[in-house]
Amino acid sequence: MQLSIEAIWDNKALVMELLKCPPVPSVRRSIFEPAAQFIDPAFGFAMDWVYFYFSVFKPFDVQGFVTSYFGLAFWAVMFVFWKVYHRTKFVISTEADLYSGKAEVDEECKFWEDGGWEERRKAELMQMY
Repeated sequence: MQLSIEAIWDNKALVMELLKCPPVPSVRRSIFEPAAQFIDPAFGFAMDWVYFYFSVFKPFDVQGFVTSYFGLAFWAVMFVFWKVYHRTKFVISTEADLYSGKAEVDEECKFWEDGGWEERRKAELMQMY
């Protein structure tokens, strides 16, 4: 569910960035992309609620409750710890910069995209022996 919520935020930032810049032809969208980002968290929440409700609350079991909800509490504590310790902040989608550092990433990805990496890797391994 966390990844789906982040995908919604990323999509919002991408839309805002595309309004500022000309469209990027390499951005691919699936036919279910906008709807699936909203359906997935709702479906996941509903399935988790049904699973945890019937396994923990009927009849109520303290050990099952702690076991089932420990992950949620641990996630919340670690999220707050990360935000406070590293002093990070939430970025509003209108202020998000998706293209700074893109040239460096593109240069690094050329190794895989240009092809021939298997032959280069085999040559590197042959030089080791």
